[in-house]
Amino acid sequence: MLLVGPAPGSRTPFHADRNPFGISAQGTRGHQNLARLAGLNIGIVGCVLGLIFVDADNIRRAIEQWCPGPCFNERQCRDSLYRHLVGIESLSTKKFHIEHPMGTGIADIFVDLDDSVDFGAKVAIELKYDLKTKAERDRLIGQIANYVDVGQVVVVLCGGVNAQHLTAITNRVDEFVSNRLFRKGHVIVKPVTPRLTNGRFISGKVQGGGGADGRRRAS
Repeated sequence: MLLVGPAPGSRTPFHADRNPFGISAQGTRGHQNLARLAGLNIGIVGCVLGLIFVDADNIRRAIEQWCPGPCFNERQCRDSLYRHLVGIESLSTKKFHIEHPMGTGIADIFVDLDDSVDFGAKVAIELKYDLKTKAERDRLIGQIANYVDVGQVVVVLCGGVNAQHLTAITNRVDEFVSNRLFRKGHVIVKPVTPRLTNGRFISGKVQGGGGADGRRRAS
């Protein structure tokens, strides 16, 4: 799924005793067996049992409310997003880690949504700033391929992004998750606060083609 444009501004490692769906192996075996017998996925069974299943969809909605603001590079965008996520009340019991191993890669932000309150998935957030070259695109696709083997993924593209690369990334994410059970993936585009050539930030409306809501129009 691809989501474009910023909305106005709105922590535990991977454990070997947990399965790739992000659900504790201990104490949930009966729920998983029930799901198999009923032909339902674990999320549906969780609803039937009065439980909540949280996953990449919840992270996507949280990121939609994030405004990158005056960020000049990938690290600043990552740190801004991290502060936004850990400050959300509904995610206050979840664990967030910066630069954390997931699969054979290192996720910019790793989120473990499984806790004593909810069933939850493990989500890798991979953030890129001004992704423009084919080499950068191919490296990102390789990182995504590693993450979906063990969890779910949300790709956040900040600043400018080549339209052809965006299409290729979105298609590959859809392909990766469609071939794996209980996997989800999202691609979100987030322009940063625009600047003049002298580096000064532009306040109010985006100049040079932006709309009144501050979003850049596709060229």
